[in-house]
Amino acid sequence: MTIGHRLREARIRAGFRSAAAAAQAFGWAVSFYCSHENGHRGVKLNTLERYARAFHVDRLWLLLGSSPEHGAKIDAVRLCDAIDAVEQGILAATFKPSRQQYAALIAVAYESFAQSKDASGATRKMIKCLRDQAAQHKK
Repeated sequence: MTIGHRLREARIRAGFRSAAAAAQAFGWAVSFYCSHENGHRGVKLNTLERYARAFHVDRLWLLLGSSPEHGAKIDAVRLCDAIDAVEQGILAATFKPSRQQYAALIAVAYESFAQSKDASGATRKMIKCLRDQAAQHKK
């Protein structure tokens, strides 16, 4: 289950029949929220926290799909593997991510491992995107 799937589930549990209704109720741009729920756009941690507060769910659950509050345990081995993949990707790319970017990279790697995908490949792609964004902001 992806972050987008969990967002949809949280929205429905909160009583909103549509993504547009939820976005309008909270003053979010409809296309912005829909792109997160549909998985077309990554979600920054501060935005994820805003969604968690609005829908009254645990932010760890939204991010990783499990949290102590939801009666599930985070797979510590998978989390360590995700952190290792991120660390290796950062070293290889000689990239210094912000704290938010680092957390987002770990979430992507963790989710990739959960879906039995190549986490190092997903991490490399995300690091490249973050590095490209940083270069654009410097111009």
